[in-house]
Amino acid sequence: MNKVCVYAIAKNEEKFVEAWVKSMSAADHIVVLDTGSEDNTVELLRSLGVEVHEKKYDHFRFDTSRNDSLDLVPDEYNIRVCTDLDELFENDDWADILRENWDPEKPRAIYRYIWNHTADGKPGLIYDLNKIHGADPDLRWAGAVHEHLTFISTGKREFKDFIDLRDKITLHHYADLSKDRNFYIELAEERIKDEPDDYQAYILLGNEYRIKDDPTKAIEKYQEAWDRFNQDLPTLELAGLCYAWGDAYYRAKDAVNAVVTFARGVALHKTYRDNYFGLAVIFVNNGMFDAAVGVLEEALKNTKQEFFWMEDSLTWSWGLYDLLGVTYYQLGEFDKAIACAARALTYEPSNPRLQSNYNMYLQAKR
Repeated sequence: MNKVCVYAIAKNEEKFVEAWVKSMSAADHIVVLDTGSEDNTVELLRSLGVEVHEKKYDHFRFDTSRNDSLDLVPDEYNIRVCTDLDELFENDDWADILRENWDPEKPRAIYRYIWNHTADGKPGLIYDLNKIHGADPDLRWAGAVHEHLTFISTGKREFKDFIDLRDKITLHHYADLSKDRNFYIELAEERIKDEPDDYQAYILLGNEYRIKDDPTKAIEKYQEAWDRFNQDLPTLELAGLCYAWGDAYYRAKDAVNAVVTFARGVALHKTYRDNYFGLAVIFVNNGMFDAAVGVLEEALKNTKQEFFWMEDSLTWSWGLYDLLGVTYYQLGEFDKAIACAARALTYEPSNPRLQSNYNMYLQAKR
């Protein structure tokens, strides 16, 4: 008989507890390792029937705490579901789906993950995740931050056989943006020291630098990733690296290298949209509207959503249509601008920028 256990780590998550427990209640058991909450997280969880353990760390790492929480799962549960308290399943019957589709010969399940949402609650970045796994003792968490399941005996995290539930299970993430995550940089630097041959460690550290306004350091890290791994990676991964790298150049006000890097990404993987978008942003900002229209129209014709962790949610929601609307407006093609603005508004109807642009294009046509 297939039995499901949800396990999680938590710290100061009281605002999420009630909704999370409700979402996870389809499981046969829920266990949480609290890593030092100073609010009512522990009390609320216990009041709702969750098994809670507490442990504080002199030096916190996500992989260590994940493994400690995994160790709390009783042996009788052969399906282990790792979530965080700011995550909710879209469908109430997710646990039944797991029980019915579980294959003991395959170590993990893959499903859809919504990383963020628009202001109107619609999906932003969507990619595939695989944090549901079996009771294989060889599967453990590795990585000081942005941790990943790894086969300890081989040191590999790649897997060929998985239970494909991408059309059946979706997990939504609702991040607490008030939390300080600056310590992620230190952990990401630590991860590279631990896993010097893991290309994602370099990209993830570069992303931390880039997002936290240190683009020069990000450029250096992406360059290092390219130099070390470009011969071994699939073209989609390389194209994703180019987009992050090009964006770092752009933030560092080096438009020439940004264009070169985005163009390299387009050449590497023509169906990956983000590099087209990066090029078009630079063209628009430099008044090159014909070039921007050409690039964006090419993107609409040739690209497809890859459900890849390095896609930018803007390129697959309102961002591309908004940018295309701007270019058509600047070229005096008001009907096309209005159509693009209307399409952008379907993703985020309450966005003031999108509303303003739409009204401006209507007024221009009159």
